[in-house]
Amino acid sequence: MSNHNNHNLGNGLKVLSKIKPIVWILLLLSVLFPAIVQAETKVICNNPDIKDNFSGDEKDSHIYGHSTLMCIKEYLPGCSKEFVFKTMISNPAFVAPMPFVRKPVTNCMKNTLPVGQIITTVNAENLEITNYTLDIHLLKPGKVTRTVVEKNGGIYISTVGRGIGILPQVNVVLGDQAFAVIDDMLREEVQTKLCEGRKCISGPPHPSTPSYVHYAIPQTHLRIYSR
Repeated sequence: MSNHNNHNLGNGLKVLSKIKPIVWILLLLSVLFPAIVQAETKVICNNPDIKDNFSGDEKDSHIYGHSTLMCIKEYLPGCSKEFVFKTMISNPAFVAPMPFVRKPVTNCMKNTLPVGQIITTVNAENLEITNYTLDIHLLKPGKVTRTVVEKNGGIYISTVGRGIGILPQVNVVLGDQAFAVIDDMLREEVQTKLCEGRKCISGPPHPSTPSYVHYAIPQTHLRIYSR
């Protein structure tokens, strides 16, 4: 029996000796930092069918985006990233092309657009929301992320859409235009709220705070448009 056990132990040690160091590292990481190993399998809003990662190498892969100025802190007291984000999530019409309704956007909220259904995640810490297409959506799979950012004293909404759905060229043009319209609505809401009960002064145009920045495709440089 002892010889048999020693034989099994010897075979076990041989197997262990053949395991590459990288495997040991991964095993150790999975114990110490399970979130790292599980990152690639993150489930959005308990829906395993939602696609979050787009490498850009897939068939019909596309990306579009732009930044739109919401307000300039120097000219509008109260203008801040936090205020713009709070205003954006105050109404679903400010996060996706849908009717104007007075209800706040909540995490994992579902909404129906003319092209199908989406679900929206809210990341208050990063001042960011992301719309994900669901199965009942013409342009699935895809996502659009809207983030509040600051540049040279200007508060912007940065919008980036990614996907591998059908009609990629149409999606790029119409998607970008649709969110530009939403940005105009949001900017009007932001500035109306900031100007309540006070006299607002419009700041002069300045190259450092353009009203609209289009992310060129491929995204190798920025083209600046004034509207």
